[in-house]
Formats: sequence, structure tokens, C-alpha cells
Amino acid sequence: MRAESRASASRRCGPRRSTLRKVRVSILITLCVLASACGKPGPALAGATDLGALMNPNAPTLWRDGGSSVLLGTQLLWAFGDTIFPFQADDGSQLRTNTAALAAPAAPLTLTEPLDGRGAPYQFVPFTADESASNNTLPTGERIALWPGAMIATDPLHALVFVDKLIVLPGVLNYQEVSTELAQASSGSTQATRLGTLFAAPEPQFNHGAVAKDSVLYLYSCETSGDCRVARASLAAATQRPAYQFWTGASWSSDISLAALDVPGSTAGFSVAWNDALGEYVSASTPGFSSQLLLRTAPAPEGPWSNPTTAWNAPSEIYAVYQHPELELANGRTIRISYSRQVSGFAGEIRLVEINFR
Repeated sequence: MRAESRASASRRCGPRRSTLRKVRVSILITLCVLASACGKPGPALAGATDLGALMNPNAPTLWRDGGSSVLLGTQLLWAFGDTIFPFQADDGSQLRTNTAALAAPAAPLTLTEPLDGRGAPYQFVPFTADESASNNTLPTGERIALWPGAMIATDPLHALVFVDKLIVLPGVLNYQEVSTELAQASSGSTQATRLGTLFAAPEPQFNHGAVAKDSVLYLYSCETSGDCRVARASLAAATQRPAYQFWTGASWSSDISLAALDVPGSTAGFSVAWNDALGEYVSASTPGFSSQLLLRTAPAPEGPWSNPTTAWNAPSEIYAVYQHPELELANGRTIRISYSRQVSGFAGEIRLVEINFR
């Protein structure tokens, strides 16, 4: 009877224990997915410091966003998106769709640039004649915009500028993507030269997070979901659309329709750079409508990417996050990252943060 009872009890308890184990595993997997706790830990940080806001002392009332940069010659070139000023320029405008300024690498926050007779900056990436004509005929509240993103040096004196061409429509954050355009920036100049279209809608627009290493360029196309596709091409052939391949999640393919949304990023702000001190790529991003600056690491541009580490909490929502490898210290142990934020109804700033890795 005891043996039978034990056997019966074992048969009764066995399935229950098995079920409990399955439930525990299921719960752990669910928690792991929800908390992103099962991936590689994010980078370990030693601290962060706010270095201040970018400003041209001769044009202190400009409101700019964006803020990518590149070292050309002995000067730092900064590129900005929409630039608003509370006065009329010589041409009667109070808006430039993009602008640029120069700075000394040792004093990156202090900007200089040519200004018109009323103190307004000039446009960095120019409109074509057709774009200018379209802007004169579009309905009120609509306009073609050219927003420069990351800039990649092709030699010591020149850089490729990856430009988001879109139609700005009435309403908040209401845009229609048109194309990814290319321009060339030159040392000592705040006016670029247009090179043509790289990707045109309805193709995904690869104008986020440009990074180059070992003569290979990588570009990202991010969705509002926070997931991004990756494209690559030889830096020497980066202006040629047929030169690009796309990460499928398992390999590289020339078929853009196979490009996988395989990289965590953000349309609000996403930047990628190689870091010698860590021996990995570092991504900096901010989720939409967030004040957090997040860092991840990966051995390759396509990943696998680590879990995020919160590197900075700004006083308000931020966007247009950019890393500045030309300003790093100690071989990348200390990096500088900029972000844009709105300060009031018609004022904003671009701030630079210094982040130290352990």
C-alpha cells in the first residue's frame, strides 16, 4: 500500500512539478523580454558632465537644431537643420532650412560663420532651382526642407553630407519623406555642394547614423517603432546607389526589400560611432518624446546590440542626438554627444555632454 501510494503520489506530483517548471520558465522568458534583461549588458559608465550650449556670440538669438559635426582641416564644421531668427534677413526670411558654422576643436561650443547685413546666417545645403520654385508654389504651411544629418570625411578636406529631403506639412511632426540627398562639404566653408539623390521614396530612407570604418560606410533607416535597417557600401563608391547592400538579419544582400528592421534605434535621434577604447561600435539615441540619452554597444554595425544604458537625463524632451568622434579623449574612453531641446515656444538650444566609460 505504501509503495502504491508513493507511486500514485509520484504520478500525481510529477506532472504538477513539470507544469510548475514550465510556468517558471515561461515567466522568466516573459520578464526577460519585457525588461530586455537577457541580452548583453549596456556599457558601464563612470559619469557624465554637461559642457554647455553651442552659440555664435555674433548671432546669439538664433534657434537651431540638429548639430552633426566633422573635422575638416584644422576646423570643426557644424551642420544644423531648421534655423529660426527673430528678425528679418536681407531676403526678408526668418527661417533657413539648414545652416552651418565653424569652431576650433579646442573650443567646440563657440561658433563663427558668415552673416548677412542683418545678422542672419546663410543656407548650408542649397536648394536646387526646382526645389526653390516648388517652395514658391506650395500651399501655405507646406515647404520642402533639407535637413543635414551625419557627415563623413572622405579625405582631410572634404566630407559627405547625408541630407533628409522631405515635405513639411501643416500640423505637428507631419512630414512626407521624399529622398536621401548627398552633398559635399569642404574645409573652411559653410556652404556645401549638392551631389544628387541616393535613395528616393518609396524606398526606405537611409539617412540616420552614418558611420565609416575600414573604408566601408554604414547607413541606417529607422522607423517610428524604434527599429532600424542597415545599408553598407564602399566609402569610395558611397555616392552610387547600386553599390549598396542591405542587412537581411543573416547576411548582406543587394535587394533592398530584404533589409531587416534588426537594429534598435530611433527617429528622434540616432548616432553610431566606432570606439577604440571599447573595441566596439557605440550607438547613442533617445526614444521619441523622452529626455533620456541611451547608449548601446555592438561588435558590428548590424549588431548584436547590447541593452541600453542611460547616460544622461536632460531637463526636458530631447532629439537630434549626435556623437562627435573628432572630440573624443583618451582614445574614446571619454566621448562627447550633443542633443537638441526646445527651451520655450520659439527658442531652443543644442547642448554638448561629456560621457566617461569605466
